[in-house]
Amino acid sequence: MDDAYRVQQLLAQNENLSFDQSRESLKVILRTIDETNDPFQFDFAQFLLNCDGKILCREATPETHFWEIFEETMSESPPETLAICLTRICTLSLRESGVYLEAVVHLCRFLSSSEIILPILCANLSTQRSSIRLNFDILESIDGVLRCLTCLCESDKVNAAIIIPSCFFMFHDCGFWSILISLLPMEELQSEILEVILPLRDKISKFMSALTLKEYATPLETKMFEAVEDALSLDSSMKEKFEEVNQGYNDLRSIKLINAYHLVVFLKNSNLSFKKTLGEELLFVNNPFPLYKAFFNILDQLDQFLDFKTKDILTTLYHAAFLLSKDAFIYALMDKLLKMWVASQGKTRKDMDSLLETVPIMLDQVDKSMKRPSDISPRGSVIIALETLEGIDYGIARQLQLESIKEKHYNKWSNSIGDFDELLSEQVHDYVRHQRLLQLQKGAWVYSESPLDRHIRSPKVYFMVLSANQINLLVREFPAKAEITPHVEENQIFSNTEKDHAAFEKTVVIPLHNIVDFEVNELQTDNKVPDDARLVNVIRKDFYTGVNFLDKYRRVVLKVYFDTKEDTIVWLDGLKLVSPFKIKQSITDDTQKQMDTLVSIRRNAQMLNLDISDGNEITDSNDDEEYYHADTLKDLTSSFYYE
Repeated sequence: MDDAYRVQQLLAQNENLSFDQSRESLKVILRTIDETNDPFQFDFAQFLLNCDGKILCREATPETHFWEIFEETMSESPPETLAICLTRICTLSLRESGVYLEAVVHLCRFLSSSEIILPILCANLSTQRSSIRLNFDILESIDGVLRCLTCLCESDKVNAAIIIPSCFFMFHDCGFWSILISLLPMEELQSEILEVILPLRDKISKFMSALTLKEYATPLETKMFEAVEDALSLDSSMKEKFEEVNQGYNDLRSIKLINAYHLVVFLKNSNLSFKKTLGEELLFVNNPFPLYKAFFNILDQLDQFLDFKTKDILTTLYHAAFLLSKDAFIYALMDKLLKMWVASQGKTRKDMDSLLETVPIMLDQVDKSMKRPSDISPRGSVIIALETLEGIDYGIARQLQLESIKEKHYNKWSNSIGDFDELLSEQVHDYVRHQRLLQLQKGAWVYSESPLDRHIRSPKVYFMVLSANQINLLVREFPAKAEITPHVEENQIFSNTEKDHAAFEKTVVIPLHNIVDFEVNELQTDNKVPDDARLVNVIRKDFYTGVNFLDKYRRVVLKVYFDTKEDTIVWLDGLKLVSPFKIKQSITDDTQKQMDTLVSIRRNAQMLNLDISDGNEITDSNDDEEYYHADTLKDLTSSFYYE
């Protein structure tokens, strides 16, 4: 007890212990606690903070009993004390690693197996402003842990293959990566997360990407096969179908450590939606979903997407949030791909290859959903991204894929597309003009008197038609619409009941050059039905358009009333397009939209006939300039016709 008392007094002085004092204190602490089974009779945290570095690393860390005391005492200590003590052990172990690597190995092995230390640290991270100091201490300690793991990657691959996957599972199970996303908005912690923790995490991930399961013995292999077995629960017939559709992946020991890690996380996801649908596929479908092909392809494409985004990681927080949410994206994409496989009734490997082509399209939509990242929290950006993926079904994915192909073609030929668009616009203008000409020469019935005038019992009508030579507007008034359309002879309108030409004087001939403008007035009846009336809803015709045809002196040369919006657009825009004389007003938005749509249809149809390089890469070449210049683009339209 004298030795124990002396050590207690040394620790109470709160001073650095000498080499000999540290060695003696360590021996007494280990022996006494082993005898009394009371780890709290010494201030163990004070010992950790004041002990000589060489003693701590070379004589303390190899002792299993030391780590048992550490776990028991630190789990009862304040989290800031745990963080500071762990930081010191990590720092000293790394300092000694050049001479004595075992300290790093012992420390990392302990942390990978302890179900208390890392969970306590993660649980005490907080988004409260009052916890900034504590947060920083905890992140600094985890920074030390990651540095030790990085040291293993560089100096001891055998132990690294055993320890690192277990530590990564520990971080995942603690929700550490998800907690970091919530801490990103705190400016005081951003540099620690973005410039220290994430780069260290990336280094360790690259190490796991460089090794396969068969290269080094690792418990990750057993964990992976157990996860597959638990998730799929295959009987003999289902197992046979599963292996058949996953040919090429029969030896999973050939996959990289990082892929095995993500596969385990994916299969252990608490959301059972994917497993349920996959189980139904294996049970009822002859050609079930090829799980491994889909999974490893999605991993590759997601890595490319996230690697590209790392260029902006220091300035755009949502990119960092995406990196930290990689497993959430994997699950969302796999679940979406499985649903698309079912919806498209996929059966072959080519069907899966086709579906996998939509993955980068969906990820591009995720990127586009972040229009104003500065207004969105990192956590919010992840939620929006996952909601974007959830909102894409098979039909939408294929439509987006088509839009992507069109965009690639357009970008490839952008240097010549200006002349091409001009040509298409001219051709579409001529087509719409011809379409309107046919409609105007067919003629139409319009009212010559207001149909809403209560004093007129039966308003009279005009039959209005464009002359054959396209220079006159012919108008004749009738008491009512005739069942048989009137006919035109020599600029005169005749009804089918007239036997002679006595009605010549009844036709009004208006030269088109006299029409320079229109006055349009929409007419609508007053609604005299009380607001609280409970009546059967009867469709009524109570909307008309009155149009005054004006000459250059603003005098009315003709006044008519159209009873449909379509007729109004056809006649007013038709006269604007057909008349050789300039009419002040431009064509309506509806007609312009029709013309723009036709231009788009023609452009897309012709662009699909043009070449883009393999791999969807957009490149320019001399051959393209020689064979696909503007004249070639124009020639492509010669064999295209509207229906």
